[in-house]
Amino acid sequence: MKKMLLCLLAGIMLTGYARAEISLSGDTWMRPRFDLITYKDADRKITSRTGDAYLQFRTRLNVDADLKNGYFVNLQLSHNSQAFWSKMGDGSGLPSVSSDGSAQSPSVDFTQLYVGKKGDLGFELGRLPQSGNTIWDIHYYPTRVVDIPFLIFNNNAYTGFRVNKKLGEGQARAYFSVDENRTNLEVYLDGDSTITNRDGMTFGADYALNVGSLEIVPHVLWSTKKSNYNPLTAGAVVSGKVSGYSVWGEAAITVEEFYDGWICRIGMKGETGPGIFRGFLDYSQVTDNWDNTTNHLYSWLEYKITVHNSDAGSVKIRPTWRRQWKGNPNDTKYARNKMECFIEYAFK
Repeated sequence: MKKMLLCLLAGIMLTGYARAEISLSGDTWMRPRFDLITYKDADRKITSRTGDAYLQFRTRLNVDADLKNGYFVNLQLSHNSQAFWSKMGDGSGLPSVSSDGSAQSPSVDFTQLYVGKKGDLGFELGRLPQSGNTIWDIHYYPTRVVDIPFLIFNNNAYTGFRVNKKLGEGQARAYFSVDENRTNLEVYLDGDSTITNRDGMTFGADYALNVGSLEIVPHVLWSTKKSNYNPLTAGAVVSGKVSGYSVWGEAAITVEEFYDGWICRIGMKGETGPGIFRGFLDYSQVTDNWDNTTNHLYSWLEYKITVHNSDAGSVKIRPTWRRQWKGNPNDTKYARNKMECFIEYAFK
């Protein structure tokens, strides 16, 4: 009887000290790179060329809290820079003007911070993760449409709200992004001078549907007062398997009063020898209000090798070649080659 009472008391005490289930994961990367940039004139003569070898690093810590019954809190800590990267010895973030470049240390920011609820009708609110693709790239960055700009300049995230719901055989999502917050009403006392401003906002939706062996995900995005532009973008991502390789295609078109454009991508990924090969090719055209068209061409080739893998984490290396080209027949040509090697240490 005494043992039963002790067990009951222990159970009550443990119940009273119940806590949210918290999981940690993250990764640390090193990236040596040689960066070669070339400019040519309309006659294809080289006007300038720069080459730079440097070392970059980044780290990300993910904290996920399960509050039970579908409710959760997620956050990510990293450096809020281009794709989270910092360049060694560049002098930014130094403790003092007298510090040597080797003293540089990146700040730590909340690069994701959101709450939500999982379920048949789920929602998320805050600084939300959003995997970039060509639809998001051309919508948010029409003048930088290639070289994964939504990842580089948005860190694959936006601030706003998202809901998801299973509809029919697929999964639907609707999202709202606060792109630019403005003072909405200004009233001046020198007369009837009143200024009204709207916030820059983006509304969007997508729908993921499996059709046979293919997954098809159409997207639509519309912004109002985004840097005083109002682009409408529509596109789709189609993916599947061919001979053991994952293949995918993406296409998007964007229209706005002062510009319009389109982009397409084809890619493949799969095991080749001891590692995994991945490559894709982008092509885009963007035309401004004066009928000036800029062509964009971009390729990404990589080969990933797993050096170590365990229940605690993994170590991978990924030699990569990225080539970017843009220009038009009557203007300067720009070409950039990034030859690099990603070194990833991930833990879980």
